[in-house]
Amino acid sequence: MQLFNKADSPNKLSVKEKIKFLFRDSLFFGGLRAVSMIFPILTIPILTRYFSVENYGVYDSLIALSTLVASFLVFGQDSAVARWFYQVDEKKLKQKIVSESLIIQLIFTILIIPLLIIYRNELANFYLQKTNYGQYILLILIFSFLLLLNNYTINILKWTYERKKYAILSILKPLLILSSLLLVIASSGDLIDFLTYNNIALIITNILGFYFCRKWIIFPKKLTFIKKMFYYGAPLGILSSTASFLPVIQRNMITFFLDLYSLGIYALAFKISAIVVMIDGIFHMAWGPFSMSIFKEKDAEYVYNLVLKIFFIVIISAVFIINLSSPLLIKFFGTSEYFEAKALVLPLSLALMINGITGITGTGISLSMKSYLSLIPFTISATILTILLYYLIPIYNLEGVALSILIANSMKMLITSYIAKKVYKKIRIKYELTFIFYLIFGILFYCLFTLSFGIITKLFLLCSTFPLIIFLFFNKDERDYVLKKFLNK
Repeated sequence: MQLFNKADSPNKLSVKEKIKFLFRDSLFFGGLRAVSMIFPILTIPILTRYFSVENYGVYDSLIALSTLVASFLVFGQDSAVARWFYQVDEKKLKQKIVSESLIIQLIFTILIIPLLIIYRNELANFYLQKTNYGQYILLILIFSFLLLLNNYTINILKWTYERKKYAILSILKPLLILSSLLLVIASSGDLIDFLTYNNIALIITNILGFYFCRKWIIFPKKLTFIKKMFYYGAPLGILSSTASFLPVIQRNMITFFLDLYSLGIYALAFKISAIVVMIDGIFHMAWGPFSMSIFKEKDAEYVYNLVLKIFFIVIISAVFIINLSSPLLIKFFGTSEYFEAKALVLPLSLALMINGITGITGTGISLSMKSYLSLIPFTISATILTILLYYLIPIYNLEGVALSILIANSMKMLITSYIAKKVYKKIRIKYELTFIFYLIFGILFYCLFTLSFGIITKLFLLCSTFPLIIFLFFNKDERDYVLKKFLNK
């Protein structure tokens, strides 16, 4: 069996070969992403045992803040490069697109980072309710800029299918950060030392990354694409910043209504639930270039809907496994202090799962090149989330946070999918059926993992409903295709 694609594009392949192409690229790009995420996962048991629950919560919140700042600096240019890169054929034009995108990002860096550094103490007081944490904010702002550069080089290698170089960078960064944590422990360092070493790790990674991408980066004499790329990327930049802003809001409200200890509990529950995000990321690393490459093909609609169903079954199965093993995962990744995180895993994993589904059902917005429309569902869902957090945290504490995210993400999926179906009618992705089965599985999992049924009752419920639901989810042609492939094995 061929594990990796020799071709750089799935165009003109049959449906079967396109699915295989997507699978192989998911295996490669997504597999490397999974490997790169294993190292941060390995740091969790070390972090939760070396640092206090409060300090672990602070570190998690700082990382969320760095993601938000980096999204403002990038401001949608990662998506703009991806979209315009395939619009031209000449290498010189591709170089201009890549280079002018970097210029936009550096301009945003110059405008934003110095201002945040000046007001770092005020930002620490607002975000963490700690006035004397200004040094933490300073280090994480530096980390945000370095993260921008790292993502920039990684994306170039992904979109140009330079697989070996991509593999090296994907593994090097988390490996160096894991090494920095071990160095902190060996030297009896603190959280400040760990943040400092993280920055050094990114500097080393970025030097190698720019060396790998040097043939794509030029000094353009004339800025040809900068205006087009800015206008295309700006709505996506607002969208991405809004998406990154939501975790910051969650953590800020936890510190405001509760405390840093609760922040640490939530951080671990989110990390365990985010295994769903890792699986989702494996898929979407390949889905991005794949979906943009085949949308003009006659069979694109059939392929998109088939991929949606396959992805749904894979990701809902992952949610089940995560929740079944959540007590063991909490014990492994944390200590007995973190056990109350168990109640948060089911709603958080379902909330993160529906985000991954939205990445497929909302493809029509990207294909229509009306990226600004994505602001509508994000604005509505962000507003809903903020209101729910404000009212539910005082009543339900951390469970109020998880429920708020679940409701807001579900609303975002429905609105995004509806808009995508309206604005790009050439490809109609059938999201309604997927959402109905999402609700059915959610109710089933709630009964299995929350209600006090006996183990025999739970096993009977699972064995009798799970296969039936999957059977009903696929139509006759799809069932016959899967059965045929299974029997041929």
